[in-house]
Amino acid sequence: MAGLTLTAILATAALSALAQQDEGPILLPKTLPVKPASATLLVMCDLACNWNLDGEPKGHIQPEGSAKAKVELGQHIVIAVTEDGADQVRQISEVKSTGQTALALDLKPVRAARLKAEQEARDKAARDALEKAAQDALEKAAQDARDKAAAEERDKATREQQEKEEKEQVQTPHAEGAGSVPIGSATRARVTIPSAKSVEALRKENAVRALQPLEDDEIVSSLPGGVYGFTVPWIINTNASGIVGGTGVDKLGLRRSSGGTFVMEIHKLHSGEVYVVGYLSESDLARLQNPSRTSSAKATLFFSPYLEYSLAVAIPLSRITSSRFRSVEKIYANDISVGVLGAPKPK
Repeated sequence: MAGLTLTAILATAALSALAQQDEGPILLPKTLPVKPASATLLVMCDLACNWNLDGEPKGHIQPEGSAKAKVELGQHIVIAVTEDGADQVRQISEVKSTGQTALALDLKPVRAARLKAEQEARDKAARDALEKAAQDALEKAAQDARDKAAAEERDKATREQQEKEEKEQVQTPHAEGAGSVPIGSATRARVTIPSAKSVEALRKENAVRALQPLEDDEIVSSLPGGVYGFTVPWIINTNASGIVGGTGVDKLGLRRSSGGTFVMEIHKLHSGEVYVVGYLSESDLARLQNPSRTSSAKATLFFSPYLEYSLAVAIPLSRITSSRFRSVEKIYANDISVGVLGAPKPK
């Protein structure tokens, strides 16, 4: 009996297996992928701005407006920039759960800080400009005072020298027709600008010698009388205060020899008076020495012979009331005004 039961069970199993082979393989159900949890990020901005999320532009937000974007859970970088591009704010938003997460981007404090810094910079620049202007004004006033003092001192020395020479002339008068009158004499209303056919003859007449090696580049006030040297012609230009030679003749440095721009010859006589040497025309010389003139006369003094300007002359620097340097066909010249000869130099 037991044998028959076992046989029946085996037969049933075999029939079941055969039936499954006829029906095909058994299919199991597929497992669907799990979608990541999502949330909504609400971004608010207090100023009109353009914003981006994790580096991706998201558009424009009106002042005190907002915008939404779908995001995954986690950290996200949000940047907002004002329409003019001047101000920017950057924040990291942590989205921890589904639903909506709000993020406020405050651009007003950023703009206020920038405007404050810019205003402080402008205020500082204005203060610095005012301080510089005040300092420049002080320096100019000091320089003007020094120029005025130098001019007054120079005029005083000229007047004292003239008075001394006039007294000496009264004691030792010159005979008429005795030749040229010495420079610096009381009669220089008639002869104050010595002239000669050459500069060499003029040096001999003025009794001046060349500078010694140790005297080279010395200033006039430090040199002894009876010497000559060379300097640049624009050194005696009239400055903004109307002073010939700027800070004064005592600041002029002389070279032993001429060359380059050092073409203006200076004579310092034994009397101490300083003369500028150059070339005039005969008509200009006659006009400058006219004893009847009562005002300054203008002339062009060349520092090399040029056309009719071939007469070597020595003009007292104390009588030059204005001077302006220029170049004529590559020849240096000064347009000068010469005050009334034999009278105190006009102030």
